[in-house]
Amino acid sequence: MKTNDVFPSKFLKAEDELFDNGSEVIVTIKDVVKEKMGRGDEEKPVMYFKELPKGFVVNKTNWSVIEKLLKADDSDDWIGEKIALTTMEVDSFGEIVRAIRVKPTKPIADKTALMKRFSVLFEEAKALNVEGYGDYTINPTMSEQEIIDLGKELKAKIEAAKTF
Repeated sequence: MKTNDVFPSKFLKAEDELFDNGSEVIVTIKDVVKEKMGRGDEEKPVMYFKELPKGFVVNKTNWSVIEKLLKADDSDDWIGEKIALTTMEVDSFGEIVRAIRVKPTKPIADKTALMKRFSVLFEEAKALNVEGYGDYTINPTMSEQEIIDLGKELKAKIEAAKTF
């Protein structure tokens, strides 16, 4: 019997099967909350993902990487963003152990999926008659980042239009 089968956890661990063979796991941040850990009243940040049932206890190292990667120091701004998790050997209090780490680079976006998401935003802007929505057009030669940036601008205009 494997340890994870005998002592299941509600939190991700480096030993979980999804990290076998050093694979990278791309996830979408769903929520970040503080939860009590262990027997004391110590609270730690726990991140939940759309793709996984288990939470990820975020240590200071991973928090800093996410903060820099997403260029936002407020975890509320991380919701909906994709990150890549992997495992590596780290020094922990003099012992070498396997730990989950957030990769310091954004996962490669699926351009086809980005274009579909943008099309949905565009149709919503059109339905709301958002001023200047016709200026927001994309084409297959645009980079993933250009589509993402344009989508964020259009989404902000849509939200503003909904407010009024």
